[in-house]
Amino acid sequence: MADAFTIDLRLTRRRLTEIDSKVRLSAFVTVAEEARAHEKDLERLTEGAGLGRLARAWNSKVYGSPNSADPAAIVYPKGSARTRGAIRAYSQGATIRGKRGQFLAVPLPAAGTAETPAEFEARKNVKLRMVITKRGGRLLVLDNATLGKSGRARRLPGKRAGPLLRGGSTVPVFVLIPQVRVKQRFSLVGSQQLAEARLRVRWLQRVKIVFAEGQS
Repeated sequence: MADAFTIDLRLTRRRLTEIDSKVRLSAFVTVAEEARAHEKDLERLTEGAGLGRLARAWNSKVYGSPNSADPAAIVYPKGSARTRGAIRAYSQGATIRGKRGQFLAVPLPAAGTAETPAEFEARKNVKLRMVITKRGGRLLVLDNATLGKSGRARRLPGKRAGPLLRGGSTVPVFVLIPQVRVKQRFSLVGSQQLAEARLRVRWLQRVKIVFAEGQS
């Protein structure tokens, strides 16, 4: 076989021990290198799908030591359950529903960087109000507000919550929907298969060098 290599059985026990140690080291180094390479692959894959912020969530961890017989590594998304759920949804596709029949709040440009109504209200020290449109849609709006140059909603100074203040309007901040379908934006399968193939090739190359040096 082209990939086969022979071992001189006359090698001393000491040399066999040295070879065993080098093979273990080769396995550990190969696993560590490939874990890092796979992490970078997933970062590029996620960023290429237009998900730049999520791309920074990928991380890798190596288990074992340079003398381990079976080193291992994992590549995983770090962060909150929300981050891990987002990666799972974008890599597999998903239908997201509110808990216990509640609505999902989708931020509009007026929400700025706030991802939830509670976050928006806490930042602005305001209270959003739900309105039902003529077509039955639901919105969370901010009364007595205006849009800044950046398109974000801000409350006009004043204490009235009823009639609008001069120059103020009712600004939609969030859309309420019962569910949302997230389309698959990228796949992890191809990257995983590539990482497994590279791992085998890299390790075999290193082991061949170790045995060649041991027989010289």
